[in-house]
Amino acid sequence: MIIKRSTHELDRDDQASILMWVERNKKSIFFYQDTSEMDPFILRIQTEWQLQQMVRFGRHNLVATDSTFGIKKLKYPLCTLLVFDSRHHALPVAWIITPSVVKSDMSKWTKALNTFCCPILFSLWRLRSSWLRNVVKKCSDIEVQREIFKRLGKIVYGTWSSVNTYVALEECIQDFVDQTAFVDYFRSSWMAKIEMWLLTLKSFPLASQAASGAIEAYHVKLKTKLFDDSHLGALLRVDWLVHKLTTELYSTYWLNRYADESNSFQNVKEEYIASKSWHRALQIPDSVVTLDDKYNVFAKVASLKGSSITHIVWNPGSDFAFCDSAWSMQGNFCKHVINSILLDESVAWSHQMLDQIKLVELNSSNDIGIVVNNMPLKWISNKGRKFVGIPASFPALPSTSKSNLQKKNRKWKRLSRLR
Repeated sequence: MIIKRSTHELDRDDQASILMWVERNKKSIFFYQDTSEMDPFILRIQTEWQLQQMVRFGRHNLVATDSTFGIKKLKYPLCTLLVFDSRHHALPVAWIITPSVVKSDMSKWTKALNTFCCPILFSLWRLRSSWLRNVVKKCSDIEVQREIFKRLGKIVYGTWSSVNTYVALEECIQDFVDQTAFVDYFRSSWMAKIEMWLLTLKSFPLASQAASGAIEAYHVKLKTKLFDDSHLGALLRVDWLVHKLTTELYSTYWLNRYADESNSFQNVKEEYIASKSWHRALQIPDSVVTLDDKYNVFAKVASLKGSSITHIVWNPGSDFAFCDSAWSMQGNFCKHVINSILLDESVAWSHQMLDQIKLVELNSSNDIGIVVNNMPLKWISNKGRKFVGIPASFPALPSTSKSNLQKKNRKWKRLSRLR
């Protein structure tokens, strides 16, 4: 009997199989270090096409990383270098497989990024996703879920002020001490390393929600390709992971880019464009979004599939907004949350434009009283939202005021006065 080997196993021994693959694919190897007593295994894969995309979209632009650290299904963690293409989708331009996170080992391949003059940004997506997923999983009451998530968001945003992180965390834990499953998870998984995360958050500029959404879309596609139940037996082999990345995942992104740029394979192109929650959020008209005027704590979004279905977004406009849709409950940035962020930015932009109009009218008028009476917005009660998020990243108009950041976060209820 002849038994045909799988497409990824070049040898029964995984290490020998990888060595054979490296010898056959030298053009796609950026860096390789075999396992030894002194050095850990490191394999960085970058095809010629990926290098072209990195030069095209990455130079003097954003380069992000996505990692599977913490996911124990794979033999070694996988790190992906991502650039953002012309449609702001995350595009994988290199894969690094290594068990080591030691700085000396990481610098063997990260120092090559200096050539691209890329800024280093911090994305809240992984932090947000992990917390939201476990809040939903370990707390049964939806009101408790959204309140815990909001409190965690306040603690994160408090890193830019004088808030004592540990005191705030202990207060949060004490307030929800009856939620034992979540408290135990948070103490065991986050208390020891939360200082490192928040220090990094404070030290680096923050990635936009659009960038975070693109990283999330890539990570979801990666998990779909890798964690198929039919392949669970192969997850502990590196040669299987390499084969999966360089065939199925690589060809998917190559075809997406080709379909988009050549305007062919319309079904592939349309699916590629719509694969990101940010794009789907843009399809939601403002007319189906209702903002809470009384306490400014939630927004209602009517489903486009049927007016009888309504999703509620609590703490809208924030990275830590909480939506009751199924996609959001899995820890993802859903289109309803992103729509609330976009609407928040558009309202802030409108306010800033109106401020400039006021200034011009006041400077050119001989009667201030007439100008004030004709203004659609009052200058009083100019308080910030109950929960202020990170300032939006849109360009600011020149202003003589020192409170531009506060102007970007005015109350949602004033939107109705603009209409």
